[in-house]
Amino acid sequence: MAHYPIFARSIQQGKEFRLPAVYLVFGIGSTTSFLIAAATSSITALSNLGGSFRYPVPTAIGFGCFWFSLACIGGSLILAYWRVRLFVSAQVVRTTGCFRTREVQLADVVRAEWKSWPKRGYLVLHDHAGQLVVDFNSFCGAEQLELIVFLRERLDEHLQEGWERFQSRQIPQSKALQRKRDRERRLSHWLMLILGPVVIGIGTWDP
Repeated sequence: MAHYPIFARSIQQGKEFRLPAVYLVFGIGSTTSFLIAAATSSITALSNLGGSFRYPVPTAIGFGCFWFSLACIGGSLILAYWRVRLFVSAQVVRTTGCFRTREVQLADVVRAEWKSWPKRGYLVLHDHAGQLVVDFNSFCGAEQLELIVFLRERLDEHLQEGWERFQSRQIPQSKALQRKRDRERRLSHWLMLILGPVVIGIGTWDP
């Protein structure tokens, strides 16, 4: 890890990570749109112009409930933007969710599992009281790398599991990922050499 930037040292005194603003923007946009759809569809059903709806009141209620449930999903994104955060320092990792907070002292960690899926992966920290999940998907690229580098260097190496697989999939500068890409490149070249003549032969064959 020595070849990585040393910016992760900025976490030593404690740093708070928040969800990106896209959560708030998308939450406001989707909530507003779904509430408008709920009002419009319900009013249309209740007015029942032209007798399009056999049961206007139940239909209006159904439309309203459907669109309002989708609006609640947008509202949850707004709530998550304001509530969800991750605090990391040289001593502690603390996650604050919409409804609860979990904290782990790094000195008390007995096992750390690096998970490379889904997408950017996550880290599971185990102590004697339970576990805490650091989800790298919740943060932007620079913050993800900053967290990964810091936690990798801060935790005892013998406590960490799955690092090689995680590194080969998630760390662009890692030698493991470069080796994986080299293998894939060589495989693609061999497939082209083997399958290329077959494809050309099929294309030019005239029975």
